[in-house]
Amino acid sequence: MALDSIVRDPTTGIGAAVDASGQVSVALPQNPFGAGFVKPCGVGGQPMLMTTSGHVEVSQDQMVFYDQVDGVVLNSNLWNSSATTMTITQAAGLIGLNAGLSTTTGANARIESIKAVPLYGTMPVVVNFGASVNTAPEANATIEMGIGTCTGTSAPTDGIFFRWTSAATFVGVINFGGAEATTAPMTAPSINDFHTFRIIIDNELVYFAIVDTSSLTILSRPLANPFPVSNARQPVFARVYNGGSAPSTAPRLQIGNVMALQAVMNMNRDWPTTMSSLGRGCYQSPVTTFAQTQNFTNSTAPTNATLANTTAGYTTLGGKFSFAAPAGAATDFALFGFQVPAGFQLFVTRVDINTINTGAAVATTATILDWGIGLNSSSVSLATTDGPGTWAPRRRSMGLQGWIVGAAIGVAAPELTNTYDPPLVVDSGRYFHVIVCVPVGTATASQVVRGSASIHGYFE
Repeated sequence: MALDSIVRDPTTGIGAAVDASGQVSVALPQNPFGAGFVKPCGVGGQPMLMTTSGHVEVSQDQMVFYDQVDGVVLNSNLWNSSATTMTITQAAGLIGLNAGLSTTTGANARIESIKAVPLYGTMPVVVNFGASVNTAPEANATIEMGIGTCTGTSAPTDGIFFRWTSAATFVGVINFGGAEATTAPMTAPSINDFHTFRIIIDNELVYFAIVDTSSLTILSRPLANPFPVSNARQPVFARVYNGGSAPSTAPRLQIGNVMALQAVMNMNRDWPTTMSSLGRGCYQSPVTTFAQTQNFTNSTAPTNATLANTTAGYTTLGGKFSFAAPAGAATDFALFGFQVPAGFQLFVTRVDINTINTGAAVATTATILDWGIGLNSSSVSLATTDGPGTWAPRRRSMGLQGWIVGAAIGVAAPELTNTYDPPLVVDSGRYFHVIVCVPVGTATASQVVRGSASIHGYFE
């Protein structure tokens, strides 16, 4: 075929312009009603993504839920769990639902995020699971994974999720207030292999994808429903349950990571806010037992700290304190010495110190409290020095408080507040100290300094 027959309209005889290098000159149609369309692509040929409502994806996705699954205990800052006969375990970076491989009829195991993922109309939400199953879809066994509301073995009352059905099929499900629409049976993922299961939720369409297999199925919102789900705030969930007869193979779901993202819409959240929304606020531990980090016991006064330079009066991340007034000296006391959990960094954005004189009036001399913090010591001892494998605390002064001679019980010192921008960072396994020095004072056993040290920040 001659080149001219390719570039010339056979009816009108009008030909395209070709330059000296053989390149065809292109002029796009000016009439929008008669124009075709072009798809902008990256240098690798990847197309620009857009939502069904015309919003351009601009890589500003923000995390609204995340669990990388580390440690050997389910993160109770993130998850609620329930199980009947089946067991839920966490080990080797995996949450195992029906880890004990029960085939008992009616047995079930479920995890559900404490946080509900908000859905904002035409702004897509993306939910990813890194997970594996040990069985192909089989009779009398159900596995579900996505966002939604359900309990035990009862049918979900809302949600969008993958389902390995008890009828031995694998489908995507849209559930609006209990009424379900499902995809046609999809190709089930290979067993005992980890896949990335992705759900993209739009106002009009829901995409069900197994990313690493290039499997994609799209399900339209039922026209009778205004939105894919009836409740615009849905928890992330996964569950396994057996039907009224025992399955031939005990179903098991293993989850290695979970992430929910808000796409397209800029939520204008800074990183500290994001970390706190993901359960990483410094008021609770990011590792087991996931308990509060401050010294603050319900309806209980703090015990008097033993002030020392080489040991901590309290091992918590601040909180309530009390100590008997010591004699004046230049000794730095490690009032609080908190070790950052392995694998995490502590970002400190503010420290508040409040103190009040209790027990007895200030006698003989004034009482002066010289406050500071210590960062990144490799040991709880404030006497730690820099050397091979050891790091001294990096000290920062916070200010002074005190009382004059004769100050009565109940007199409060002015509050100290230090804000840090950028945040102060304490590395994995290192210590954060709240330091107090009493350069002037009288050792009066009945005089007790009572107060609180409030630490603001987050773990990453």
